[in-house]
Amino acid sequence: MASTATCANTEHVPQGFKPAEARTTPGVARIEALFLVYSGRRAHWVLYSCIGLFAFVFSLQTSTVPTFFVISTSSFGQHSLLGAITVANTILAAVVTPFIAKIADVTSRPRAYLLSLFFMILGYILTSASQNVETLAVGQLFSNIGVSSIGFINGIVMADISPLKWRALATAIFSAPPIVNAFIAAPIVEGVLGRGVDHWRWGYAIFLIIVPAAMAPTLIVLFWAEIKAQKLALVAFANNSPVATKASVSKARTVLAQVQSYLVFLDVTGLLLVGGAFSLLLLPMTLHNQLAGGWKDKGIIIMFVFGSVLLIVFAVWELRFSEKPLMSKQILNKTMITSIVISFFYFLASTLQILFFSSWVWVAKDYTYSEWTMMNNTLSVGIAAFCLVAGAAMRYTRRYKRLQLFGEAVLIIGFGVNLYCCRADVSTAALVLGQILISFGGAFLMLCTQTAAQASVKHENMASAIALLSLWSSLGGAIGNAVATAIWTSELPKNLAKQLPDLPAEYLAMIFGSIDLARGSEPAVRARIIDAYVDTAYLIWAPALAMSFIPFIGTLFMENYYLGETQNAVEDTLITGGPATLLAEKRCALV
Repeated sequence: MASTATCANTEHVPQGFKPAEARTTPGVARIEALFLVYSGRRAHWVLYSCIGLFAFVFSLQTSTVPTFFVISTSSFGQHSLLGAITVANTILAAVVTPFIAKIADVTSRPRAYLLSLFFMILGYILTSASQNVETLAVGQLFSNIGVSSIGFINGIVMADISPLKWRALATAIFSAPPIVNAFIAAPIVEGVLGRGVDHWRWGYAIFLIIVPAAMAPTLIVLFWAEIKAQKLALVAFANNSPVATKASVSKARTVLAQVQSYLVFLDVTGLLLVGGAFSLLLLPMTLHNQLAGGWKDKGIIIMFVFGSVLLIVFAVWELRFSEKPLMSKQILNKTMITSIVISFFYFLASTLQILFFSSWVWVAKDYTYSEWTMMNNTLSVGIAAFCLVAGAAMRYTRRYKRLQLFGEAVLIIGFGVNLYCCRADVSTAALVLGQILISFGGAFLMLCTQTAAQASVKHENMASAIALLSLWSSLGGAIGNAVATAIWTSELPKNLAKQLPDLPAEYLAMIFGSIDLARGSEPAVRARIIDAYVDTAYLIWAPALAMSFIPFIGTLFMENYYLGETQNAVEDTLITGGPATLLAEKRCALV
């Protein structure tokens, strides 16, 4: 006769329960202690609601600000600098992301939020007050650091507070606001720019106010839990953690030892080397057309040479000298390496297709600001919506590899449709179909890839793993932006001259620098301009299609981890840091 094993109810983690082991990373120790403070469901829902509110507002600004950026560069007559500024932003974001990850680990998640918010506010102030394209570029650099870092920390926090079986769906839910915000963003853009093109500054000023206000509840909840956990002695640091190091040194050496510990932990040298290397290698591709000698200019050659040397030095530093390398052996397993390859080429292909898509659509179609914004947001809306589908599928199947392969196949078809759309008489339906297919494939591919990468490492290494994935994703995007910009700035002037041989060179240069002037030209001239745009865009979107096949090959080599109750697939621990043996599901059996 069957008997039933009896065990304690583990629906809630007991108030006195402590992590199984002390953590070397204070940020991980503090976030695990959060669940010991917020032990009830109501407290959890307060936390989730605060994060959800901030995610909604943050998504709204990412759905509108890029449109203001396109218009802002054009308003200064420097639309071609869109690529150079974007490449610089992407490289900087790539370098800063591991730094923010280390800050989140060495201090705490809310402290990293505050630092990121500071950069975003500073950047938006500079951008909205800019009177020239140089100040605009500096403002964009700072704001991009803040916005990218905030989005990155959101990803870390979601991974912190969700077990593997819910990870993908939880991430998708908190990434869902673009589905609604795309329809809210369109009238916002119309309302701001409808008063005049120069009113784009107010678009930045709006979010300068509401983003900090929306982040405040999340910061209050996280800081309160951190302080209470510290008072209740629920946070355990290992002896070799930066916090323990600080406590162990003499008072005379406290500051110096702490600074040195942080510099080693952050691997500042490695970050500077990789940032400098890719800056010197990629920026010349976006600026060559502004130099008298073009590609043969001595400055371009010197930048390429020094960039290559710095890249070699970075590799030697990481392999031989760095105590806390960015690409630590602790996280470089097969799944992590494969995830990096997939993400790198996905973002390379995507940014090739995306960078000048908005500009091309504005010139080629007679859309209003509202319609243009909705078209620009089709991709983000699709990704948000299909991430929900992919997340639900992973929650149901507890696996991800087949979903990855399916998503990649749809992605390739989407890039093919997008290439077909590279015509002067393309319909809106064809444009939307291409964006929907790309968003479907991208959502399935990247959500599965991110989940796999997070599952393959310990919780203490998770932020670094996410940062490493983000680093190479950003670098792939930077390369895509640089290649797209190089093609655009080299070929569009030639195609304009070919299509409009009777117009003076000065006027063609003005058309090249302003999408508003190109769109506002008389019908016969505009038709020729559209042909020049089509010829140029084809040279960018064809390589994007070719690059999209590489992630499919990489997916074949992925591990297919089981997505269970644990924080990751390599430790038998819960999101509190405690042993998974507490779970009734895994330890109570019917005989």
